[in-house]
Amino acid sequence: MSCDKCFQDRCKIMEIYNKQSSKTFQQHISSIGIQLNKKRAQRVGQIQKVLLEEIKKMELDNNMLQNMEKDITIFWKKQMMTFHGYQKQETKRTDTLKKTLQSITGHNWDYEDGVFKSEMCLIKKDMKSIQDRLLSEMHEGEIQSVKRGLHALFFP
Repeated sequence: MSCDKCFQDRCKIMEIYNKQSSKTFQQHISSIGIQLNKKRAQRVGQIQKVLLEEIKKMELDNNMLQNMEKDITIFWKKQMMTFHGYQKQETKRTDTLKKTLQSITGHNWDYEDGVFKSEMCLIKKDMKSIQDRLLSEMHEGEIQSVKRGLHALFFP
């Protein structure tokens, strides 16, 4: 029986050892789980913190871009208004110049036509006068020549 008791003692020791080992193992596993969860929670917290910071930065950037968009829109509206004003003034200037040139050139053609016709009449008169004078001088010269010829013929 002593072997039996030995066996029972060993079984009890093994049982106690198994219980303690199991308890120690559970504690270590629990500790590992707790440490891992803590570390994971820290990492998640860090990631969450970084994400929140980046979201804030993105919101600030978004606000800045929206403000830039508003500023650019206002700028281009002003540019377009200025350009349209310039176009209107340019159209007015062009119309004024067209009207002025048309009125001047219309009157100038009539005036120039009148001047041309008047000068042509004067040229015709002057040419006629010169022609008549030349013919008269030529006739006079011919008459003188005939007179001299006759005179020489009859009064030698």
